[in-house]
Amino acid sequence: MSQRLILSALLSFISSSAFSGEPYDATNGFAASGYDIVAYFSLPRVGPEEVPPPAVAGSEAIVVQYDGGSYAFANAKNRDAFLSDPERYLPEYDGHCAFGTSVGVKAAGNPLLWRIDGGRLYFNGNQFVYDRFRSDISALMSMADANWPDLESKPASLGILEDFDPFAAPTLD
Repeated sequence: MSQRLILSALLSFISSSAFSGEPYDATNGFAASGYDIVAYFSLPRVGPEEVPPPAVAGSEAIVVQYDGGSYAFANAKNRDAFLSDPERYLPEYDGHCAFGTSVGVKAAGNPLLWRIDGGRLYFNGNQFVYDRFRSDISALMSMADANWPDLESKPASLGILEDFDPFAAPTLD
């Protein structure tokens, strides 16, 4: 596939801006769209060609404010694990799309298209870029890591994510 096709697919879900430096949320008020970021680390790992297991929704009753984000957890054990070592569990690139970051774009991350590699949690924006990311994860992680310092302070996408229902996760009242 050409780089132009890849960038077109990536840019197709970028539509507006948010303030920089904050964790991405899908307009429901929660970082990681309300999914429990600690729970990802207890889910079964899958190979590059397999679909990851479903993410675990957090609870409105178990929320921690951390570094500009509201993180919801499924249970007190996961909340306490996060509080003991937040950096271990935070999604890379503030929860933005890992593939987007690798090509120099700060795009929306979908918490249902996740992968853990090297102890790091990654989200991607849509199935196309998720498949691309996991096909060459080492090289793309290196590119994303190199791009992130320049992207972190830039405005972020609040674009609509394909095949993602932000109402499936908890909302703040």
